[in-house]
This record gives sequence, C-alpha cells and structure tokens, in this order.
Amino acid sequence: MLLTIDVGNSRIKVAVFEYNKKIELFIFETKNALKNFENIFEKYSNIKKIILSSVGKLDEDTLHFIKNRFPTEEISHKTKFPFTNLYATPQTLGIDRMVLAAGATLLHPNKNRLIIDAGTCITYDFVDNKNQYLGGAISPGIKTRYKSLNDYTAKLPL
Repeated sequence: MLLTIDVGNSRIKVAVFEYNKKIELFIFETKNALKNFENIFEKYSNIKKIILSSVGKLDEDTLHFIKNRFPTEEISHKTKFPFTNLYATPQTLGIDRMVLAAGATLLHPNKNRLIIDAGTCITYDFVDNKNQYLGGAISPGIKTRYKSLNDYTAKLPL
C-alpha cells in the first residue's frame, strides 16, 4: 500500500492507494493532524511507503511520527518530474503546483494542459504539448476573496 500526504495551507489531504487504485481519502485540518495520522496508521498498518508533499506547516511531532513509522519520500525541487520546468525561477515554484502539473502530465501526456486548483489560493498553471511547464499565476482563494469584499466594501455581506 502507498500513502500520499498533501499538506496544504489550510488542510491536509491523505489518500491510500493499492495497485494504483485509491482505497480511501481523508481530509482534515492541520490542528488535528497527529490524532488523524494515528488513526490512519492503525487502520492501514500494511503501508509500504509514504509520499509527502507540503506547502503548509506540519508540527515537528507529527512530521517525526510520520517519518519514523514508514519509509517516507518527501517531494522537493530535486524530485524528478515528468515535465521540463521552464519557470523563470524554478526554485520558487510551489511543490503543490509542481505535483499538480505532474499529475496532469501523466494523465494527459503530450497535450496542452491548463491546471486550475482552488484552495486557500487559486492557482493556474500551464504545461504545453511538449511537456514543458511554462508558468502560471496565483491569486487569493474563494474564502479570501469573499472576506476581502466584505472587509473593504460598505454594504457587501460576508
């Protein structure tokens, strides 16, 4: 079994896979991370490997718990990706955006791909039909947009 962990800015997404088939998906806030991982590891004690991707903050106790329980590979800018990164400053591109671009490249090889992700932020990324990452944009997410409109206008309710 493979366990994938995506630590975002607001939530953690965890998926359990067996033979490339998703078995279960968990989504929880970072403040409850350790207890949730304890429960997941108890339910799935036969995990062979963990793949960890993080743009958020995971406390040291939780990170230590994960890495000491099962072999863990942490995705970084040094990880081999299935596309060529032509971003002007490749070391500043968020790992979350790189993982999404990798997924789109693997699912739809040699096609133009626009990847849109709506979370804490909304990101737009483009991988061309030569599997070259050309760039993208990042903007405030839906919740931040609504809060901003409420905070900076006189009559728009939240």
